[in-house]
Formats: sequence, C-alpha cells, structure tokens
Amino acid sequence: MLLSFRLVLVGFGLVLLLAACAGQLGGGGGNGGGGGSNGGGGGSGGGTSSQLTLESVRLTAYEVYQGQDLTLTLTLSSQDGFQGEVEVEVLENGQRVTWLRPSSSQQTISVPSNGEETMTLNVTVSSNAPSGAHDLSVKVAYGNSATQKSVPLTVWTTHQPTVNPDLLRVVYKGGRFLALSAFAGGEPRQDIWVSSDGEQWTRGSVGTLRTMAPEPTSPWDLLAASIRPRMG
Repeated sequence: MLLSFRLVLVGFGLVLLLAACAGQLGGGGGNGGGGGSNGGGGGSGGGTSSQLTLESVRLTAYEVYQGQDLTLTLTLSSQDGFQGEVEVEVLENGQRVTWLRPSSSQQTISVPSNGEETMTLNVTVSSNAPSGAHDLSVKVAYGNSATQKSVPLTVWTTHQPTVNPDLLRVVYKGGRFLALSAFAGGEPRQDIWVSSDGEQWTRGSVGTLRTMAPEPTSPWDLLAASIRPRMG
C-alpha cells in the first residue's frame, strides 16, 4: 500500500514537471513571435521617395522675336538620387503657355545622390506669340510631385514696317514703331517719327522719348540707348 502511494506521488510530480516545462516553452515561442512582429515594423520604414529640385533655368536669350528658336537649359538636383521620367512645361499665371513649348517635353534623367543633372531642350516661340514682357514659370513634373522656377521673357513683334527712304534706324517698343530721319551732312536731323502700325508715320519730338530715358542727350543717343533696334 505504501509503495503504491509513493508511485502515485512520483507520477503526480512528473505531471507537474512536464506541465511547467510546456509552459516555459510556450512562453518562449510567444516572445519569439513578438520579436518577429517588431522586425516586420522595422522593414516597413525602410523605403524613402526621391525628391528633385529645379535649381536654375537658363535661356539663350531673354528677349526674342516671334518665331525665334531658343535653347532652354535646366539644372536639377537631388539629395537621395533620382532616376526616371520627367515632364517639362512652361506656365504663365498658372496656365500652360501654348505659344512656347519645348520640342521634347518628356525625358528620362538620372541624378546622382547629392548631385546635379542638366537638361537641354529646344523651344520655339510661336509666330503669333503675344508681344511684351512675360513672367513665366518652368515646371518639372515627376510622379505625383513637381518643382518649378520662374524665368522672364520679352517677346518682340516681327511685323515689318513700311519704311520711308528718309527714315533711319526703325525700332519697335511699347507697341509702336519709332524712327529718326536720314543723315543730313553726316548727322541725323533732329526729327523723330512715330507709328502704331509701321505704315502711317507722324512727326514726333525728343519729348516722345523722354519717358524712356532719364537724361537724354541727342535724339540719336536716346533712341540707341533706350529702345531695342528693330532694323540695323
């Protein structure tokens, strides 16, 4: 009887020991699972999107005639590096400019990390581009992001005036043509002519041009210094 009781105690002790071991193993497995979850969280934060910055915009000329060709040079930088396709467009007052478009608006570029890349595009000013000063913006779009920078451009008309043989140095500015009389005795006469269409001319004076230069000297110097030459 005593022997049987001892065997029961030994068996009961073995059961408790096995149960304790099983609990420890299960807890260890749970901790391991938690560790795996933390590892997954670390993996989700690994990727970052590359950003581009338009550092500069350069044109071969900032004063052009209607129908003239230009070269547009863009310098782009990136801290993380970038490789992919970008699209270039020209805006004015937030709207796409229809009279000035790059010949190839989409290009694939590669910008090294903490480096720069230069893009060169050919652009043509439309023959019906509005004359005058324009405050433009060049926008470079990539993915769901974009970067842009402003650039000034002045467009001159290509309207050919009907020039009287007695007129010299015809120029165009501010929506009108101006000219000096032909040489007389080696010097231009003190006559200034003004026309809104380049066909009908009326006689002007030095006062016609005073608002364009603060300290005029002679009509010829004033005309040459303050108004862009239209015809040489």
